Amino acid sequence: MAAVLKLYLTGGASNADPDASLGGVMSSEELSETPLNNLFDDIDPDQAEVGVTEYRALGLYNDGDADAVGIEMWFVSDSASPDTSVSVGVDATGTQSIADEEDAPDSPEISFSQPDSGSTLSLDDIEPGEERRIWFKRICGASAVNHNNDEFELAIRYA
Repeated sequence: MAAVLKLYLTGGASNADPDASLGGVMSSEELSETPLNNLFDDIDPDQAEVGVTEYRALGLYNDGDADAVGIEMWFVSDSASPDTSVSVGVDATGTQSIADEEDAPDSPEISFSQPDSGSTLSLDDIEPGEERRIWFKRICGASAVNHNNDEFELAIRYA
């Protein structure tokens, strides 16, 4: 069988809550929805008024029998709201966790970007049964206007 990459929540082996996907142990819960509308919780009116930055961690796991090589990741679409943006970064240690969704992972600091199809984010190869930790950062600016179904779509290509 070839390499098969899947996205899993983090936050403990049995965590099924995307809001608790804050790093640490990879969960057995696969995140199969795309676009990723449910990775972040809704922004409440108080957060929209003052602005907020939140983080989530996912495990990119190779469930196949061969190495996943030439891995590239990019956003097919970013947030539809003009008041929010989403970026992604790779955790080189793969072990970081945060206590609160507003705490930034920082040891070592993760470089977040908004890759697109012309400027992809490259990841190291992933052997069968191994994972790479990826972090998402959502920024909601102050005085944000309500926007229903604010979602983003991520593409992953590999051989």
